[in-house]
Amino acid sequence: MSVYPNPAVSNFNILINPELLLKEVDTYKVEIFSINGMKLWETEINPSINMSINPPANLSSGLYIIKLKGGEEVFDTQKLVIN
Repeated sequence: MSVYPNPAVSNFNILINPELLLKEVDTYKVEIFSINGMKLWETEINPSINMSINPPANLSSGLYIIKLKGGEEVFDTQKLVIN
């Protein structure tokens, strides 16, 4: 998974490795965590290779962790900077 633009001002895109889309899982989720590990937001997604994500407007400027999950398995983790 890659996240762009990074740094982002508001929404951002996630580019997913096509191999992850072949996995048989019931639900995919994108989660945003603070750098301290507190979950701030999550959404279920219908995955495609390139997706636009609109996080909540109340995310202040800073460093965040983005996780892509399928079921309970974490497929990938990336850092995201919000300006």
